[in-house]
Amino acid sequence: MRHQIKGYRLNRSMGHRTSMRKTMIKQLFEHEKIQTTLAKAKSIQPEAEKLITLAKNVQKADAVQQVNARRQAAGALGNASGEIVKKLFDDIAPRFTSRKGGYTRLLKLGPRQAPFRKFERHGTLQTYPRLRRHAIQRLSAAIGENERTRSL
Repeated sequence: MRHQIKGYRLNRSMGHRTSMRKTMIKQLFEHEKIQTTLAKAKSIQPEAEKLITLAKNVQKADAVQQVNARRQAAGALGNASGEIVKKLFDDIAPRFTSRKGGYTRLLKLGPRQAPFRKFERHGTLQTYPRLRRHAIQRLSAAIGENERTRSL
């Protein structure tokens, strides 16, 4: 039994899991949205929000505390994350000064073999319509008919 064990195992070894989470968080901060499975998105969401909170809380602190927070973020994100840490503290964190939490959200993209989700931070201008199953079936049927007529 897994009593008092937090986090998702994702059928990976510990090293693979931690490196994958760091990479996905870096990609989220770099591109500001990523497309991934629900389990992976849920596994990185708390860590990403903690890093945004860390960056947000030291906006009005003295220089020593800001350097310490940047080092903590760089340590959490791993090697070669200098540009991403700079973007986190200079671009992303100031956008959320008035927000108390919930910096990211999960959006459904429709049925897939695995339950895919789009994971992005709040405040983007892009919206994604939620498709219902019958609308998707009609679209796929229409695409299938077009393919059949082309082949004839």
